Amino acid sequence: MRAMRRQLWSVLTDKEHKVTLVHSKHHGWLAIGLTAFALGTAGISLATSGQVVHASDQPATSQQSQTNNGRVWTLRPVSQIEAQIKASNSTVYDIQWGDTLSTISEALNHTGFTTSVDRLAAINRIANVNLIYAGAKLSLQGSGDNATVTTQNAAGTNQTFNLNPAKPAISTPAQQAEVKYTTIGGSGSGSGQQGITSGAGIDQIAKDNDAAIKAAAAAKAKAEAEKAAAEKAEVEAEAKLTALLNTENAQTLTDLQAKRTAAQAAADAAKTKVDAAQAKLPAAQTAVAQAQATFDTANAAVNAKQAAVDQASAQVKTLSAQMTDLQNQLNTLTEQTKDNPDSQATITTVKAQLAVAQGKLTSYEGQLADATAALAEAKQAANQAVQNLNTANQALISVDNEAKAAQNDFVQAQTTLKALPTSVASQNSQVAQAVKAQLADLNTKINQLDQKIKTLDTQIATWQDQLTTAQTNVEAAKANITTAETQASKVDTTDHQQTLPAVQQTVADAEKTIPTIHVPQDTEKQVTINKDENGQVLIDLTGYKLLTAGTPVKTVETLANGDTITTYTTTNIYHKIAHQVVNKTVNVDEAGNILTSTDGYTKVSSSDKSVDTTDPKTGDITTTVTTTVVWKKTETPTHVTVNKTVNVDEAGNVLTSTDGYTQVSSSKKSVDTTDPTTGNITTTITTTVVWKKTETPTHVTVNKTVNVDESGNVLTSTDGYTQVSSSKKSVDTTDPTTGNITTTITTTVVWKKTETPTHVTVNKTVNVDESGNVLTSTDGYTQVSSSKKSVDTTDPTTGNITTTITTTVVWKKNETPAPTHTYDLKTVNEDKSGHVLTNTDGYSIVSSSKESVDATDPKTGNITTTVTTTVVWEKTPQRLIKNQTVNLDESGKVLTNTNGYNQDSSSVKTTDVTDPVTGDVTTTFTTTIIWKKDTTGVTITNKTVNVDENDKVLTSTDGYYFIGNTTVTNFGLDGNGNVVSKVVTTTNKYYKTQAKTVYKEVDVDEGGYTLTDKTGYVKVSSTPTSTTAIEGYGDTVTTVTTTNIWRNVEAAGTIIGAIKSVNDATTKLIEKQIQTNDQKVSIEQAEAYTDADLTLAVAKKFNVLVNGEQARTGRTQTVLTSDPKAYKMEAPRAVEVMYKFSHTRPVNPPATGSQNVTYQKGEVYMNRSTENISTSSLWKKDVDGSADKLSTLIANAMFQQYIVDERPENNHGVTGGHYENIINSGFKNIVIGVYVVDQGDYYAASTAVATGNDGTYNGN
Repeated sequence: MRAMRRQLWSVLTDKEHKVTLVHSKHHGWLAIGLTAFALGTAGISLATSGQVVHASDQPATSQQSQTNNGRVWTLRPVSQIEAQIKASNSTVYDIQWGDTLSTISEALNHTGFTTSVDRLAAINRIANVNLIYAGAKLSLQGSGDNATVTTQNAAGTNQTFNLNPAKPAISTPAQQAEVKYTTIGGSGSGSGQQGITSGAGIDQIAKDNDAAIKAAAAAKAKAEAEKAAAEKAEVEAEAKLTALLNTENAQTLTDLQAKRTAAQAAADAAKTKVDAAQAKLPAAQTAVAQAQATFDTANAAVNAKQAAVDQASAQVKTLSAQMTDLQNQLNTLTEQTKDNPDSQATITTVKAQLAVAQGKLTSYEGQLADATAALAEAKQAANQAVQNLNTANQALISVDNEAKAAQNDFVQAQTTLKALPTSVASQNSQVAQAVKAQLADLNTKINQLDQKIKTLDTQIATWQDQLTTAQTNVEAAKANITTAETQASKVDTTDHQQTLPAVQQTVADAEKTIPTIHVPQDTEKQVTINKDENGQVLIDLTGYKLLTAGTPVKTVETLANGDTITTYTTTNIYHKIAHQVVNKTVNVDEAGNILTSTDGYTKVSSSDKSVDTTDPKTGDITTTVTTTVVWKKTETPTHVTVNKTVNVDEAGNVLTSTDGYTQVSSSKKSVDTTDPTTGNITTTITTTVVWKKTETPTHVTVNKTVNVDESGNVLTSTDGYTQVSSSKKSVDTTDPTTGNITTTITTTVVWKKTETPTHVTVNKTVNVDESGNVLTSTDGYTQVSSSKKSVDTTDPTTGNITTTITTTVVWKKNETPAPTHTYDLKTVNEDKSGHVLTNTDGYSIVSSSKESVDATDPKTGNITTTVTTTVVWEKTPQRLIKNQTVNLDESGKVLTNTNGYNQDSSSVKTTDVTDPVTGDVTTTFTTTIIWKKDTTGVTITNKTVNVDENDKVLTSTDGYYFIGNTTVTNFGLDGNGNVVSKVVTTTNKYYKTQAKTVYKEVDVDEGGYTLTDKTGYVKVSSTPTSTTAIEGYGDTVTTVTTTNIWRNVEAAGTIIGAIKSVNDATTKLIEKQIQTNDQKVSIEQAEAYTDADLTLAVAKKFNVLVNGEQARTGRTQTVLTSDPKAYKMEAPRAVEVMYKFSHTRPVNPPATGSQNVTYQKGEVYMNRSTENISTSSLWKKDVDGSADKLSTLIANAMFQQYIVDERPENNHGVTGGHYENIINSGFKNIVIGVYVVDQGDYYAASTAVATGNDGTYNGN
């Protein structure tokens, strides 16, 4: 039988294509088209009338096996198998046409069972897992990890197997004792058949196979005969076609040879004309270049004159505006000082001076207007010259380009004409067709060449016209340039009368003369102060709610000059918002009815609902998390399930209330007990939920209780009283030495005297810790829960009843505040001799050094790092200025008196001399003035006055820097109005040079980046540096810049601080688990080894970069997944990639924890469809202790590896696989995992990125 099957498959596969490999997430690579999965004959009941299941992705042939009844095999979806199992209440499954072991295994795992393909094959003794029979039945019992199946062997003996591959295949005797039924049925014809195919069925299969083999062999022989006949006809047709094509090609070649001869003669004649045109180009181009050079010189002269006019016009405009402003001020002051004769006289004098200055300015404006008009004509001529030159140049360029193109055409023509073959005989039709196409192409090219030669004749005539026009434009441009030069020579911007300096002096004098009158100003300010309920000023209002909005309080301040400042101060009171979590569990049946006990029920599902309620007054938030557990009545009366839930804290102590706690984890333990009398089994499932106390502030809390009656009197005992109300008051006090905060919460309880004398209530309060130990004081504790117990006692004599109510309050010890780390920065300034400097003005920094000392407080553990920076200074070299003036006549002779001379010119020479000891530099400015003897007969008196910047007369100008001078000339006239004398007074203004020291501070983080907001940072060092420069009018300015380095304490203390070293014991443990033991990383392990905040920060930054690439290439924009559990699924891959860089995960299950997360129906679920992995190294000096920088560096490294390096231009023209998955795949969502290890000088980071689409989990 097996030999017949192999022969059948051999014949059939000759007619089929190769199989297709597709990837299955449950069973690796499946060969679809060759074989089918199968369930065996033992262990799981198989019907006797089953059909062999064949899996193929090829169309059905006309000669299919009768066993298949002509049906095409199609894989059944897992969802259909799941639905069929659920419909039988998870007790039986009929194997259908289209099933495989893989899909049955997956369906069982989705419907409450735990099994695998290998376990199903082992139970049924299947040697070939690729063959099963449709119609067989699979009987099941139990659920989850404890599911079993009971079978009957040929001898009729029952045997129980475990479906769970983690357990032994053969179940224990105790498990077999729990089996309530052993009937394993099918659709067979007799009750005695237990899954073994009958002999008749096997004979029929053999006959079917035999017939199929014969039919396939006949079809194959027929096909081979038809193929041979077709090949013979093809050879004969080929010979005829080749002969026809060779004859046609020979005639075409003869025609082309004649056309080539004519084309060659026409091309030679055209080339001669083109060469002649090109010979005329150099002379024309030289003429244009010469004209352009002449234009550039003339245009530069015009632009220089224009700049001078613009500068002078700007000065005139500025002075005019200043004088207008002064005139307005004088008009205002005239009215304000009308009762002050002295002021009125001053104003009149200043107005007269301004009027004279305005007259001079108007005259100079006229001169500038003439210059502007001449420049306008010069520019117009220059612009016309530019147009003519451009036109000429464009014409020459056009001729040059077209002539060069024509020469290229001639070269191409020669290539075309030489390409004509000498013979066209071919061996076959394919070669002949190629020759025919080549000849047709050559014919087209020769025709094109003929057309180009005809076009060239027209072009050459046009070139002649263009060359003539270019010459005409050059001549016109020369004429325009001459006009521009003529007009530019007429421009005169010289201030012959020294109008501008004189007006500037007049304006300056007027500004000093005008009296100033101060008009009192009123200013208003709005100030808002925010405080908490204890009166502490708040800077950041995050987490606070406004309790009382203040009203503005007005204060008025009057300054000495009469100005008033009105301030409106508003004080607002805020409440610190508290957040409490209350956990509740509600058990309901499937109809929604509340259950008081879940004994006898089986858990179906659970869901959480979170409701936040906010106190409208205080803003306090209470989050109530209600877990609704749906239970189903256990249907088997003989097996009762009892569910228990035990809530414990992280130390294992049982909790009576979970309010104020957050769930950490949960685990289940199942214990079976059997009633020895009835045999009934009770399964007790105890769910232990571990809770973590919601973290409280690290400061100390002191709790006090004060009992008072309704009048406010303090009660020493509340016996005989009934509680009316209670209120709390919280007061924070801060220790000025340590900074520790003590919160004192005083609870005031108001009691009312019990009116019935026969019933006395005694209240007692017992404070205990979480272990039940009585506390004498609750200072330093936080209340966890409270419970009350009431006991009545009756006096046998009086009958009076005493009710004793004992309130037991459970308290939790507050956590000890973590030690703090502060920095004390000190700076010591010394000179080179070691003497301490109290003032560093006039000094420059030579060097600096640091010394760091740590001190630990033995009581609190707080660390103080004292950083002492010693800065060595030296005196900054000074610049000393000396001024000297030398007067010479035209022959170079020194003049001791310049009266009778007119100044002709002056020059300044500067000499520097450096003191070798102090480094001081002495700069000597020597001004040499050349004088010319006056020959007009006018008596000339020259005077020189030196003043400082405040117009104070100087007797010596050493140490002063020359700023500028002004000259005033007073003329003496005779009776006829002729000038007979003049006094020329030159006033030189000087500035007293100074040595200045400027201090600056720069705040940067440890990476050297400038900080604008230092919130969350602590200063760890300060380093001063200095630079010295000469600025302004010769001042020596030393700039001392202190660079303050700040550390991000918050980032370094959380994410960065939590990164484990490569040598850490826990790091070595996970490395061994992956590399040595080949074990996967569990969900719980990944949560412990990765940081969720860092992962999310990297994800956000990486997706921004990805979106930029997607926008650039027009692809779908990804967004971060909304499925929080997807991050938990991706994190294990990031850890595994660090130690096993492969897309193949470790083989073995993790050492602890689970491999998957659980989804509830309706939850957001991301289908992670691609996987991308990478590793990178990041220098610590670049991270600089900042989690934000670390996340940025990781995201940039990922983008470089996944995207930039895999662009086609960077990847040998091919788009990389990661690029395709992330950018081009069209998926809408993205999720990543990040794992970081400290390697000493650098951080090693491994990442895993998945893309896919978010959807809703449907339970399958």
